[in-house]
Amino acid sequence: MDADRLPRWRPLLLVGLLLTSLMVTLPVASAASGDLGLTSAISPLQAQHVNAFNQVPLEVQVTNEDPGGSSAPRDIEWEACPEGAPSGHTHCDQGSGTIPSLPTLQSYTYAFSTTWSPSTSHWTTGTVEANYTVTFSFVEADFDTSDDELTVVVVVTKEFKDIMVPEDQDPRDGLLDVASDNDGAVLNTNVTYPRQGETWRINYDVYLCGDCDLNMTWGWRLTHDFGGAPVAESYTDVDLTGYNWGGLTQLSRDLPTFSHDEPGRYLLEFGIFNSSGDLVPTNNVDSVHLRLDDTSDLVVMGFMPTHNTQDPTAPYYYGNDAVAAVVENQGNTTITGSSMTMTVSDVLGNLDTQQTCSLPTLTPGASHQCLFDLDFTGVDRRISVTIPIDLGLWNDVNPEDNEVTQSGVDIEVGPIRASISQSNSNGIYTTAETMTLVARTAETAAGPLNYTWKIDGVFDLLPGWHGAVVEVPVANYDLGQHTIALIVRDGMGYSESEFLTITILHHTDIDGGAAYTGEGLSVNEAVLVHEESLPLLGLNYGIGNGKAPLMIHSFGLEAPASSDEDVELIEMDIQFNLSELLPANINPETVELRFLPAMNSTTWGFVAPPNEVTVHDDGTIDVTLRENAILLFIGVLPMPEVNLEDVRLERRPEGHLEVLWNATGDVENPYLSGWNIYKLAVPVGSSTYFPSPEASSNPSFWEDFTESTFVATTDISNDRWYDDEPLPTGTCASYLVAPANRAGDPDLFRLNVTDGEQGVPGLFCADAIPPVLTVSNLRATSTFSNDTSCHERTGNWDRCYDVRVSWIWPDHEPEGEVSWDLYRVEVNPNGLDLRALMPIESNMQAVPGEEGVFTTNGTQDESIRPYRVFYYVLTPTDAVGNDNPVVIAQNSVRLYIEDQWWAYNQHLIPEPEPEPEPPLGSPWVGKFVDGMSNDSLFQTALGVLLLVFVMVAIGLPVLNRRHRRLKRIVAARIRQQETQNVAEEFDDFF
Repeated sequence: MDADRLPRWRPLLLVGLLLTSLMVTLPVASAASGDLGLTSAISPLQAQHVNAFNQVPLEVQVTNEDPGGSSAPRDIEWEACPEGAPSGHTHCDQGSGTIPSLPTLQSYTYAFSTTWSPSTSHWTTGTVEANYTVTFSFVEADFDTSDDELTVVVVVTKEFKDIMVPEDQDPRDGLLDVASDNDGAVLNTNVTYPRQGETWRINYDVYLCGDCDLNMTWGWRLTHDFGGAPVAESYTDVDLTGYNWGGLTQLSRDLPTFSHDEPGRYLLEFGIFNSSGDLVPTNNVDSVHLRLDDTSDLVVMGFMPTHNTQDPTAPYYYGNDAVAAVVENQGNTTITGSSMTMTVSDVLGNLDTQQTCSLPTLTPGASHQCLFDLDFTGVDRRISVTIPIDLGLWNDVNPEDNEVTQSGVDIEVGPIRASISQSNSNGIYTTAETMTLVARTAETAAGPLNYTWKIDGVFDLLPGWHGAVVEVPVANYDLGQHTIALIVRDGMGYSESEFLTITILHHTDIDGGAAYTGEGLSVNEAVLVHEESLPLLGLNYGIGNGKAPLMIHSFGLEAPASSDEDVELIEMDIQFNLSELLPANINPETVELRFLPAMNSTTWGFVAPPNEVTVHDDGTIDVTLRENAILLFIGVLPMPEVNLEDVRLERRPEGHLEVLWNATGDVENPYLSGWNIYKLAVPVGSSTYFPSPEASSNPSFWEDFTESTFVATTDISNDRWYDDEPLPTGTCASYLVAPANRAGDPDLFRLNVTDGEQGVPGLFCADAIPPVLTVSNLRATSTFSNDTSCHERTGNWDRCYDVRVSWIWPDHEPEGEVSWDLYRVEVNPNGLDLRALMPIESNMQAVPGEEGVFTTNGTQDESIRPYRVFYYVLTPTDAVGNDNPVVIAQNSVRLYIEDQWWAYNQHLIPEPEPEPEPPLGSPWVGKFVDGMSNDSLFQTALGVLLLVFVMVAIGLPVLNRRHRRLKRIVAARIRQQETQNVAEEFDDFF
């Protein structure tokens, strides 16, 4: 090249060198080693319809086509795109995996760990299906790129319809009593399957979109196993439209009945043979190989003596059921109505016996045993057992196995070897048991055997019974020892005896329900004496070790009231179930037993021989007592979980207080004896009271408070306690309440205290002062109702009076509202104590400033009537209940009930008639005349007056004459006396 032309090539050379260097630095795709090929798509398949709503598994078959050795692991990927969409489009789905190393020239089906869920969100409205391309490819190509990528086109549809018959089904699985071979159940010709009690059905799955149409032809088809046209078939049309399943449904359906008349080996196909609308027809049919065979073969399996079925050389013995022969159906048909015959003859062929056993229906594979009698003895006999060749519909195909013969047989009389086995091996029974005795004899004994049972010599154990097993209630026999005899007589007349001694003890049932059960045994008749109680209240048993008495049970056996005989106690066996015997909060593992000398004793001792105690881990205790005993159960006794809430005080009359509380929790626990009450009574203003329970959780802190303040205990069922001791005015109190155990010890962790006046723990004062209040304008009035209806009800106008008492209520006390009682008395009540009287109106609620009224009437109260005087008295009662029974004058009013009836009934008084003119114009004369004519008394008086007048008229003259005569006589005597007196005076003078 010329020098002058070189400069023009320099730029070109420079560009070439630069391009060469760039080519050297660019990456070049590396080829994978080996030769793997994507052979075929397993899922999905080419042109397969895919349900748009299901997950599609992705599987591909890979083959190592390199003859040089195993392949290295290779990365593989898949991509599914709508038809026309380029790779990597947003509507495409991808996934990847790694194929493991494969041996040379081996194929492998690789399943991706991910599935494909077709995306249909981009479909236009109304689109129900679309084509998708699914591509499988290696990430790195090998030297043969022609098989490094595999593409299938599938149809994704929203209206997916598919009927599927799962594989590995056999409709013969529901058939009974059929023979079988390597192909499964063997069927018979000219038999219609299924028979009674059998099934002939398979399962199938239906995937049907909602409101989609689908039908199928359902049935079976039979062809020769080497192929060809069907030799038999049966179908039925099924319409699946309208079910609206809207998804996958698993179903089961009977196939049409099956029958065929030619034996042979066939291929039985079953399932769906035609379907309109099924998008995947490749999964509609399943099949099995089937053999039709009518071979019949009954086989005599052999015979042997029943007493020894293991030794074919064992001797034969006289007796019933002495020979056992077995027949088996080794054919393919069921045999009905056949029989088996045993023949015994001597060496000359003379027949000794021939017996036939009817065989039951024998299905293929079934067997049956027949028992035959040997009712004679002899030597060198020939025994033959046969079954017929003619088996009804078919003949036996192997007649040579229908007979078994044995010669040189000796038939002997076997020994009896009698013995007795009993239900209690020690021979000791109780009156609560049933004794079972079993006569044991040698299997070689010559039957039939006869059994006779005796007790105590000549008495039948069970009259009329001659069986080998006897069951008798032991209570039928006397207590004590008895001898039982068994006499066994065989079929040849030989007999053998066996004896047995038993002892009968008296049984006493110990039944405590779920808490305990057991029995008592004694030589003589006895009755149970049982007593149970909780530990005595208020007593300390001194158990120690953190344990406490839980329960006391006394058990003993005594003679009945009609006997004074010693029961001779042997033992009492009792099992205690602690979970039922004791409360649930007691741990059974802590429970032990002690002995007490008496129910009311607290001095306990340990359980010692001959008595026994066994504690089990399952919460039970077994006790064996060989003497009457009192059992004390001890254990760790948690304090019952009780809560005392809202402990409060309420004032009661006359200075009393009442403590109230709410208790929750285990208040029914029997180990709670009650509530302990503690009291502090101190002057007003004192700082001594029970503090809040939160003040301390130390028991010793509360022991100081409760040591000397206990006042009472009350039953656990109570929720209040009334303090009988009133508090004097100026004294207040604080109370503490605590639950107590049966020993009376308080639970200082669950106590509570009362609040004071301010609602916090403190002092609370009582109230013993009765109220002194007076009402105003107290008045009492009575009025006559003049009510006709009142008179009709009572029949007495005096009961038609109304009484009204009214007043004006005063103000309440500052401490609370005041109620009032109204009394009625009939004497002046001033200063009267009304405690002994009953009020006519109680607990009247006052409204200060308003009028209070009480009304009554004679209809309600018979004492309300005219001319009665009553006093109405009001007495106040304060909010605590203090009342003032002494009458206050201002609270009393007098009521006099006046007769007001005439004031309303003046019109009922009649007007008097005018008086007539008296006789002779003189009222006196008129009265005299009336008296003479009408008044008998006046007439009698007038008659007496007239009589007296007549007597006076007659007697006066007589009296007058006598008076004059007497007057003269008296005058004469006076004169004579005077003369004597003068003479005497002269005599005296002289």
